[in-house]
Amino acid sequence: MKIIITESQLKLIIKESSSIDDLLDKINQVGYDNLSDEEKDKLIKLSKGEEPEDNSDYEEEIDPYQLFMHYALENEEFEVNGKRYQTEKVEETDGEHIKVVGIDDEMYFYVTPFWMGKPGVSVITVEGKKYLYKTKDIPKTESEMHSFISNFYTDILPEIITKLS
Repeated sequence: MKIIITESQLKLIIKESSSIDDLLDKINQVGYDNLSDEEKDKLIKLSKGEEPEDNSDYEEEIDPYQLFMHYALENEEFEVNGKRYQTEKVEETDGEHIKVVGIDDEMYFYVTPFWMGKPGVSVITVEGKKYLYKTKDIPKTESEMHSFISNFYTDILPEIITKLS
């Protein structure tokens, strides 16, 4: 049996794939009858290749701190001025932070991007000194966060290390 779909239907399937997966997972867990009317309507429209209506009046805001900690790489190694460094996520009573450790020396400090909603990277040295490395923007989407994280390891951390040295 062959199923033929249009290009627009394929684009819709790709765009809505995570939403479809979520709905199917929910059906597996609680059954179709326990879906909300909006979820049933969305599933029916998607099955017909139609764009579902967006019933939300607002866009959910993301917490940049939590998003960063979700995607940030643990044990990322990088080099600055010929010295090697490694990051590790650490859990403290006030939340998660990134510990930056000098592999070639005794230097270490903590960084926390967007801590308490601040537009930048909070830095705490082992001596307890606190700094804020300001950034231009706070990422508002996942793609912006991925871009920020890439920049974090290649540009921001090396600049912080240079200033602390």
